[in-house]
Amino acid sequence: MTLEELVNKNYDNLNENDLHIWLYIVQNNTECEKLSIEALASRCNVSRTTILRFCKRLGLKGYSELKVRLSMNNEHKIRKTENSISIKQLYLKYMEQLEANNFYELIEIIENANHLFIYGEGTLQKNIAREWERGFLAVNKLFYGITSQGDMHYVDNMHSGDLLVVISFSGDTISTLNFAKKLKIKGVKIVAITLNKQNELAKLSDIAYGIDSLDLTTNLGTHYTCVAGYFIFIDFLINAFIEKSMKEGVVKC
Repeated sequence: MTLEELVNKNYDNLNENDLHIWLYIVQNNTECEKLSIEALASRCNVSRTTILRFCKRLGLKGYSELKVRLSMNNEHKIRKTENSISIKQLYLKYMEQLEANNFYELIEIIENANHLFIYGEGTLQKNIAREWERGFLAVNKLFYGITSQGDMHYVDNMHSGDLLVVISFSGDTISTLNFAKKLKIKGVKIVAITLNKQNELAKLSDIAYGIDSLDLTTNLGTHYTCVAGYFIFIDFLINAFIEKSMKEGVVKC
């Protein structure tokens, strides 16, 4: 539990001196992390005993635990700030790259394909595929989603001149690779959208796009991968499709 949570939990037990101490800590958290109990008492114009009573009212064993928790709070804030900056920089840079890409090669393949399909294996991949389908309906392009074994009957009806977009993270999943290889042999064009372009799926595809991402480490030691890049990619691609169509006088907005 953070210090703020402890203060909120025990707020009714805190007196005016306690709130004065807490306000000083909040306003000077980095400095307080290094202060002795005597120094903090002097800064707050209270006694050493008053500081100890404040700690006890928060349910802490003593001033040492207060400093440990304050240090943890400060480290968390620094890490939170660093992560926020990293995420912001990641997506700003990625959007600049997408803005410079006119997607003409991919758009041409989509426009010239006989039938359009999109494949995603996994919960998030399926959600990305559905968003792709939804987005392209706005420009009058119907993608058939293949998101389960029950949709595999589409494979028999896919031929040369058709297009398959494959949404993947690693690009090395065996089942996804086998699926793409079967269609590649039939002459179906393959477009791979993966977290990076250094994978087997990208190698066998006609066009491959790498999505910029970032791994965050939680306080539990687990990892979270930022995947908004997939959805940003779709937005920029749809916009490029609209702009190209408007220039050609096909779509009126």
